[in-house]
Amino acid sequence: MSEAFLASYIERHRQVPPTRLVLDVDATDDETHGHQQLSFFHGYYDEHCYLPLLVFAQAEGGGEQELLAAVLRPSNVHGGHRAMAILERIVARLRGAFPQTRLELRADSALARPEIYARCEELRLPYTISLPKNERLRALAEPWLAEARAIHAETGAKVQVFGEFRYAAETWLQERRVIVKAEVMSQGENPRFVVTSRQLAPQALYRFYCQRGDPENRIKELKEGLAADRLSCHRFWPNQFRLLLHAAASVLLQAMRAALAGTELACAQINTLGLRLLKVGALIRESVRRVLLHLPSAYPWAHLWPRLARAGPA
Repeated sequence: MSEAFLASYIERHRQVPPTRLVLDVDATDDETHGHQQLSFFHGYYDEHCYLPLLVFAQAEGGGEQELLAAVLRPSNVHGGHRAMAILERIVARLRGAFPQTRLELRADSALARPEIYARCEELRLPYTISLPKNERLRALAEPWLAEARAIHAETGAKVQVFGEFRYAAETWLQERRVIVKAEVMSQGENPRFVVTSRQLAPQALYRFYCQRGDPENRIKELKEGLAADRLSCHRFWPNQFRLLLHAAASVLLQAMRAALAGTELACAQINTLGLRLLKVGALIRESVRRVLLHLPSAYPWAHLWPRLARAGPA
């Protein structure tokens, strides 16, 4: 099933391959409520949970973030656990299918690990990854923080100043480019750091990193619209299978949303699609050659079903 997600994505885009793909990798919590196998207490989320890893792909110019992988993990591991192994499989398949497509990685601080930077560089996979704050980074960012403080003191408004420097933690074998967002506001200072192998200007690159908020909306849809956080089987592998079923439902509903481009549901959330298109009383009649769907005469979204039928399988 995991292979089918990649195969489905490649088939959908084979006719018009993307020129550039951003791979967004994110971990999320999946709270457990019983004695599920490999469920542990996680200090950050303050709960017993699993820690699934999700990978999305977004083509250049925006558009939908499409799910490529959903891997269940125990919660007693680092947020980046197994991420590079999963990414290597995805990158190899995508490069084989779309040799002219430029791939790059975008992730939060769960993937801020030197072995990930090094492996991305070996694979020639550009990356943009958030860095956790520390005192050394704050010290290196002080020139831009001082400028932001001065402007804030004069205007009273929130101020953001962007800069860059070379940095290497003790565990890194080489220095890398780090972008700093020096932000000062009435609530205090909020510096943020991003390590990258890309060459965009600091402000443009940080804005690019912030676009990873869109995949977080897809995760919210998975949980709230498709109940992907209800992994209540006792054993671990059945729960992985259930996660894949929820992920498959997400892919199917995304395909429905794409088929409804130009209609009133073109930008609908997954739970809205479910309420308006699936949770509907209907009569289904099957014969040897066809399936007849009889919808209520007062059903307001009936005009969308012929369009979905013409779209064919995802």
